[in-house]
Amino acid sequence: MYNKKQNSSWVKVGNDKSDLMGFVINPTKEGVMYSSGHPTNGSNLGFRMSTDSGKTWQTISTVTDNPIDFHAMSISPVNNKILYGSPGGGYALFITQNEGKTWSSITSIPSQIVSIAADPLNSNGVYIGTSSGLFYSNDQGKNCKKIESELFRNSVVTGLGFNQNNELFAYVISNAEGESKQNGYIIKSDKVGKNWAKTNGQIPTVKSAWKFALGHNGEIYTIVSQQTSENNDIASSVYKSIDNGNTWILEGTNREQIV
Repeated sequence: MYNKKQNSSWVKVGNDKSDLMGFVINPTKEGVMYSSGHPTNGSNLGFRMSTDSGKTWQTISTVTDNPIDFHAMSISPVNNKILYGSPGGGYALFITQNEGKTWSSITSIPSQIVSIAADPLNSNGVYIGTSSGLFYSNDQGKNCKKIESELFRNSVVTGLGFNQNNELFAYVISNAEGESKQNGYIIKSDKVGKNWAKTNGQIPTVKSAWKFALGHNGEIYTIVSQQTSENNDIASSVYKSIDNGNTWILEGTNREQIV
């Protein structure tokens, strides 16, 4: 199901009730967005596109012989015909050069893929968050090099996304022996993705952040799974930062206990 924030409240868009696992908006084509996931009958959606801001959807391709369900997706800001996707389980990286009509796949990946962010400065570049660290490829995923940082080590990188200054945000969950799996945190790189630091703003009780996305006015959004104070329930929440990650504002949640 797809919702959008309108004024101060969230409203449903269209009549589609599918479970959208992967979702991305075209940065240069107004109203164009892409999705993947599961329909209500529990099968897979393949790759879909909307040209009316999510009111209606059409299947562009099944990607594989059996329809696929992308859990991670990204679009190249340099060339919007290039998109990346990785299905549940993160066993492969799929690439399209023609806005989803046909796809090729790379199965020789360094580790299980969890998140993807296409490089905003290089049409062939892509950052890949995995279950054992962050990798970069300058040839559309064919060859990947691990990014070394004390903030990563072999940690799980669940969320990726760029701000308006082409600085990369990431959410890291520690995999280090002896450290708690709750030790997740938001980090940010410089423009070339080499120097990393924890952001001043961290969102309390977050279990993982699944995406960072740039807004129309330079703000950055993140989608998180968040612990509630009641019955150890998990909330899905959207936060916004207007100061480059120094503070985060709750934009919406499916659990009242968060508010």
